[in-house]
Amino acid sequence: MFEVLKHEGRLSGFLLISGTVLAVGPLLALGALYRERDAQARAQALNFELERSQLERQALDARLRLLHAQIEPHFLFNTLANIQALVEAGSPQAPKVLDSLIAYLRAAMPRLGDPSATLGNEVALVRAYLELMLMRMPDRLTFEIDVPAALEGLRFPPMALLTLVENAIRHGIDPAEQGGRIVVRARREAEGMLVASVGDSGVGLRETRTPGTGLANLRERLAMFFGDGALLELTGAEPHGVVVTLRCPPARA
Repeated sequence: MFEVLKHEGRLSGFLLISGTVLAVGPLLALGALYRERDAQARAQALNFELERSQLERQALDARLRLLHAQIEPHFLFNTLANIQALVEAGSPQAPKVLDSLIAYLRAAMPRLGDPSATLGNEVALVRAYLELMLMRMPDRLTFEIDVPAALEGLRFPPMALLTLVENAIRHGIDPAEQGGRIVVRARREAEGMLVASVGDSGVGLRETRTPGTGLANLRERLAMFFGDGALLELTGAEPHGVVVTLRCPPARA
């Protein structure tokens, strides 16, 4: 009798374990399947984010190149046209203007699309450009560049400073009967922000046209370069003229 009860107890235990395995097994299998699918979904989401990030970077690079392309040609073509006119007139200034253009192109070409451009690079480019403009209007243009050497190694959006100077020439100095003066400055604020400004003594805000594609493109490039960290401001100067100020976070190139 004891053996029968013992045997029945073993059978009951076996059936209990078997029932537990049969009940829990599918749950464990479902849990493993869920974890596997969740891992696959996470991997797919990560791959999607990586692909999207890569596409966004490619689109950003393409957009930046397009914006650069919109800035460069008009100046180059205008300068070449001026050189052609000087050559046809037999002007002794033609070789000097051509030399200045070559110096400008040497400074400009490595900077196009260069994410590691520095303020020092931009100053060299602006100086070459202003030397060209001085050849074109020797009696109507003077300029000053005041940028401390300590700031020249800071990262700066490529072609940004040149865009401000071009805008000052086109909308400030050119329309002014007597021409004017361009002043380029840079400094660090107490909070650490890098501040670059281009001022002109031209016709001023009221008489100039609405800023064109140059400044519009620059605002877009600044947003791409710094996000919301950069600020571009236009203010009137006394007794006349305009000062354009660019504030951006400093960073070593």
